[in-house]
Amino acid sequence: MRQIVHNLIRILIAISLSSVSASPFTHEFSNPSFNGNAGAHWLTIEEKLFKKKQELKDKARAKAEKELALKEKTNVAKFFKNVEARIYAQLSKQLVDEMFGETSSTSGTVEIEGNTITYLKDGTNVTLTVVNEDGNTTEIILPINSFTF
Repeated sequence: MRQIVHNLIRILIAISLSSVSASPFTHEFSNPSFNGNAGAHWLTIEEKLFKKKQELKDKARAKAEKELALKEKTNVAKFFKNVEARIYAQLSKQLVDEMFGETSSTSGTVEIEGNTITYLKDGTNVTLTVVNEDGNTTEIILPINSFTF
């Protein structure tokens, strides 16, 4: 029996020596930050964060616009818009009367909410100049004789 055990051990040693082969042990991290692809990983995270922040900003802006639209639809808001439109219409009528009416003047200046409106009549034309708060200028030249019916 002893002899069988020795032979069996020899056979096992011979088999194990002849079939031993090893491959190199490589370990890879599952987290991309540790395996050399960190740039792509962090870019993906940054892109997701940016999109989320943008989505929150868009939702906040949409909510504010909706609230503003609801405020503008109230009866009081409509009333004030109507009053404001009538006031501006009256101001523009007075300006037109000053330029073309029976007792018109040759020049004038009006300031409305930071905008300066100046007109000058030269006998043939009325030059209307509007300078807004930012300093941008708009000039309109109106022929005097073309406003008769």
